[in-house]
Amino acid sequence: METRFLKIPPPVSRPDIWAQYQPKKTKAWIEELPTANHAKVAQLVDERLSQLKAVEGDALERFEILELMRPTIYELLDHLRCKSVGARFPLNDENAKISELALSIATELATSYWSIAQSLVDTQVSRRLGKKSAIIAQRTLVSLGQILLFHYLYKRVEPKGIWLDIHQIFLTFHKDTKTKVIDKTGRKLPKTSLVDCYKQL
Repeated sequence: METRFLKIPPPVSRPDIWAQYQPKKTKAWIEELPTANHAKVAQLVDERLSQLKAVEGDALERFEILELMRPTIYELLDHLRCKSVGARFPLNDENAKISELALSIATELATSYWSIAQSLVDTQVSRRLGKKSAIIAQRTLVSLGQILLFHYLYKRVEPKGIWLDIHQIFLTFHKDTKTKVIDKTGRKLPKTSLVDCYKQL
């Protein structure tokens, strides 16, 4: 599955590093985040997502790790988005840093979900992972939509190729387009399908 916008680095085999991202350890890491300090949390989340995508690991475990991190990430992105609402353009230094960080986190999240979606297409996967194809496709599409949203918010030109990636996900997982999935981000959102998310974009 070819991507036009997202850059998927070839992961390196480092079992010792991957062990530090196991779901149990990720859960403990989340519980220790300094939630009162959004700037520090943003930095830590961005670093962890960047490191996670670079290391070879089981696709199902990667999905479970992202699902654990996702509520924290979306709460953080909501905070960063609210900080920039009403900001004057050109952005001052503080808001420019916020915009770069928000875009980096959104892009890292989309990249990680894309790599999982890609494994469903390119390799033989376990039945447990295969059963999650609808939710993985939805998560990937929503993450790409977040990138678009931040570009609009910060009055930036749409990233070249992002719509091709969006269409690619929708077409590749066409059999899952109507399957409703839960978005566990703590925001009490209704179940949505891939086609619901696609139409919203």
